[in-house]
Amino acid sequence: MNKKYGLLFLFIMISSVTFACDLCSVYIGIQPQDFKSSFGLRYRYRLFEERVSKISSKTISTNSSARLQTNNNYSINHLNEETSTTNNYLYTEQYNSVDLVLNVFFGKKLNVLITNSFSDNYVYHNDSIIDNISGFGDLNVITNYRIINTKISTDSLAKNKFLHRLTIGLGVELPTGSFNKQSVKGYETSFTPSTIIGKPLMELDEHLQAGTGSFNYLFLMEYLLKYNGFGLNTNASYKVFTENKNNFRFANRYNFNSSLFYLFDVTKNIKFMPHSGINYEVSMYDKDNKKDVMNTGGESAFMNAGVNWFIKNLAIDFTYYRPVYQNLFGNQPSNKERIITQITYYF
Repeated sequence: MNKKYGLLFLFIMISSVTFACDLCSVYIGIQPQDFKSSFGLRYRYRLFEERVSKISSKTISTNSSARLQTNNNYSINHLNEETSTTNNYLYTEQYNSVDLVLNVFFGKKLNVLITNSFSDNYVYHNDSIIDNISGFGDLNVITNYRIINTKISTDSLAKNKFLHRLTIGLGVELPTGSFNKQSVKGYETSFTPSTIIGKPLMELDEHLQAGTGSFNYLFLMEYLLKYNGFGLNTNASYKVFTENKNNFRFANRYNFNSSLFYLFDVTKNIKFMPHSGINYEVSMYDKDNKKDVMNTGGESAFMNAGVNWFIKNLAIDFTYYRPVYQNLFGNQPSNKERIITQITYYF
C-alpha cells in the first residue's frame, strides 16, 4: 500500500468516531460479487428492555422509557390496576422489519440501491402487549460510486486476490411510509348520576411508526481491504432528517461499522465467511416544534459476529449484535440485542 492510500485509510479509521446511525433501513454489510446486480430479502430485529418499579403514580427506573413517563401523566386506569398488585414489571420494546432490497449495477463503478420495508413494532408490559404499530416504511434510493478500486473482478471476495477499494454514496429517503398511526394509551373515566363513561386516550408515538413522514438524506463511505482470504470492511454513514407535517424532526444520526472476515472455500461453488466486528452509533435529541424532546438520543457500541454462506448465485447472511456500552440521554429502555439476517440472489 503506497503512502497516499495509507494516509487515506488512516484518516477513515481516525474519523470513525464521528459517524453513526441506528441501523436505519439501509444496512451496509460485507457483500460478495460486487459487480453483479442482486435482489434480496432482509429481516431486522431490535430489542430494548428495562425492569421498572412503580410506586403509586410514580415510575422509578434508571432507564425508563419516554412513553412510560407519558403514561404516568395520563394516570392510565388499566395500567394502574395491573401494577397495584405488583410493584414492578418488565418494560419491552420490540422492533421487527422486513426489507426488500434491489441493487442494480451500471458498469464496474456505479450502482443504485433501492430498499423498502414493512415494520411490525410492539411494546410489552411483562408478557402483555400494550401497543402495536405496523405498516410500510419509507423508500430509500442510494447511489454508490467506487472512487478507488485496485482489482476489477466479478467476485471481489475471491480468495488469493488483493482488493483495495473506497466507495462513497449519496441517498434520499422518501416519505412513503405510514407515520400517523395513533395508539390507545389508556382510558379516562367520567361519572354521571346513571352512567360511567370510559373515553380512550390516544397518543401518536413517533418512534413506533414504520415511516418518518419526512424527506431524509444519507451520506455513506465504505473501505474494503482484502488479501489471501483475510479482509477488513469498514463503513460510516450520516443520516440527515428534516421536519415532517407534525412538526417533528428526528435527530441526525451517525453510524460506524468495522468487521474482520476470512473467506473459506468449502467446494468450488460454496464459500463460507465468518466475520466479527464493532458498531458505534450516536444521535442528539429529536425535536418537536423545534424544541428538544427529552429521553431521546444518546450513544451505543455493539460487538457483532456472524456468518455468510455463498452458494453459486445465492448468499445467506446472519449477524448478531450485543451491546457493550451505552449512554442514553434521560430515561430510555436499554439496548439488549439486535439481529440482521438476509438472503440475496445475484443475477
